[in-house]
Amino acid sequence: IDVLKLDVAASQSWVLAVDDEGRRQRLSLRGLLGWATALEDTPEVPGFERFYLGGNEFRGFANRGVGPHINGYPTGGEWMLAGSVEYTHPLFGDTISGVVFADIGTLGTALGEDDAFKLRLAIGPGLRIKIPMLGEAPLALDFGIVVADEPEDERQLFTFSLSRDF
Repeated sequence: IDVLKLDVAASQSWVLAVDDEGRRQRLSLRGLLGWATALEDTPEVPGFERFYLGGNEFRGFANRGVGPHINGYPTGGEWMLAGSVEYTHPLFGDTISGVVFADIGTLGTALGEDDAFKLRLAIGPGLRIKIPMLGEAPLALDFGIVVADEPEDERQLFTFSLSRDF
């Protein structure tokens, strides 16, 4: 199988303010870009080389819930564009922080076809709970409210993870 694949991720975080106890308010941005194409004798990009969105990297949607589906199963996209903005504010010491976020993105098959740039958007609140026994990775609890989606997309209100790349 001959496939050319480009997958790029970038993130940046800024401290906006520090209170008297040393707790930090943060603004974080993250971007994802991906593109894959079949080469020579390969008829199409196979499923395991395609891009999928949803779950922890796109809150408000089920894991692999964004994008093209055939008979209810996700088929993934040959290209992807997604981003997140997240504001974190400490609530109780360094242990519990509140979060508000917005995730936006799209994926599709061949560029220029009808599914190009059908943007999805989810916003919502969340909590980050640091448990000392788990190290620096916080327990992330997010409620994603979908603002823009497509009929085939699968929604998921609650997302849980043990770490977040911000």
